[in-house]
Amino acid sequence: DLSLSWIFSQWALFILGIGLMIYLYGIRTYSYFLNRKVPFIKPRAFIGNAGPMLTQTMSIPEYVVWLYNELKGHPYGGIYQFRTPAVLLRDPDLIKTVTVKDFEYFTDHMNVVTEDLDPLWGKGIFNLKG
Repeated sequence: DLSLSWIFSQWALFILGIGLMIYLYGIRTYSYFLNRKVPFIKPRAFIGNAGPMLTQTMSIPEYVVWLYNELKGHPYGGIYQFRTPAVLLRDPDLIKTVTVKDFEYFTDHMNVVTEDLDPLWGKGIFNLKG
């Protein structure tokens, strides 16, 4: 004979366990920059550093300036686009090195415009893969 309180406690533990697993999945990638000793902006579970964009408290230019200012004093730093780590370059010489001299090593970019949406921009140099 099972008591009703025992059944509810088992379900509560099950739901708590599922919630914990979902939370751990949401923060799993957030040690990427910490392990590599790269300065980064502390992310929030699942949304990373995109909170101001999701809540629409900042426009896109304000958001980019905020990210830039948060990494003040560092030539580069880490940010999280939801769960995906990304590097934000601040130093003009470093930006020049990456975009001009070492461009061939940084070909995989996040596509903003796909080839289906706009054939001209979709085949642009910043949309190259591999």
